[in-house]
Order: sequence, then structure tokens, then C-alpha cells
Amino acid sequence: MYRKVRRNRKDMRGGKYKASKIETAVGKFDSKLEFKRYLYLKSLQDDGKISALKRQVPYTLIPSQKDHTGKVLFREVRYGSDFEYDLPGGEHVVEDTKGIVLPVFKIKQKLMFYFFGIEVKVIKKW
Repeated sequence: MYRKVRRNRKDMRGGKYKASKIETAVGKFDSKLEFKRYLYLKSLQDDGKISALKRQVPYTLIPSQKDHTGKVLFREVRYGSDFEYDLPGGEHVVEDTKGIVLPVFKIKQKLMFYFFGIEVKVIKKW
């Protein structure tokens, strides 16, 4: 059904948090958890329980910072949601699958709420 993506020696040692990237007929996923969640959400969409399912939607949280000459001093801070979809009542849901919730994600989650008013729902490994 899916296969692991191995690109270089570093990947062959295993990731820092033991997540394996996989490639499927529907696309590439950063972990098995993300792929399983996609299959679940896709089945909900096929049953009509959710609509407008999207993957990897990018957001710019903080634009790049430049000096007076135009040289980039700091790159932009971005966040890419794993999944977004709409519920029948019109509610828009943004989800991220996480094996481990790191501090940098918590900051990005707060910035998403502060700038866009979007509360990112975290789906953890069970």
C-alpha cells in the first residue's frame, strides 16, 4: 500500500523522532500517522461528513525582515498545516499530526491563533 522513502545515509539511520517518510499513490507523507489520518479524513469526505479536504496548506506567520538595502536579515516564519477541511455546519478545521509536540510547534500554533484566529487541532499518536 505504501513504501518508505530512503534518500541518503542520514535517512537510513532513522529520524531523530523515529518518523518514516512514506510515498503512496496519492502523494508523499511525513509519517505513517499522517498517512493514516489522511485515509480516515478521505473516507469521511467520501461519506459526505466533511468537505473541501486539503493537504499542506502554507501560511506565512512572520514575513522576511530586510535592511534598508534590501538584504534579507531574517527569513520568513512559515507554518504548513497537515490537513484542512470544512464541517457540515460551516466550521473550518485545521489539523496537524504529531508524534511529539515540540516547543517550536507550540509557538507556531499560538501565532496561527493570534494572526489568523485559527486554532490548530493536534492529532497525536495513540
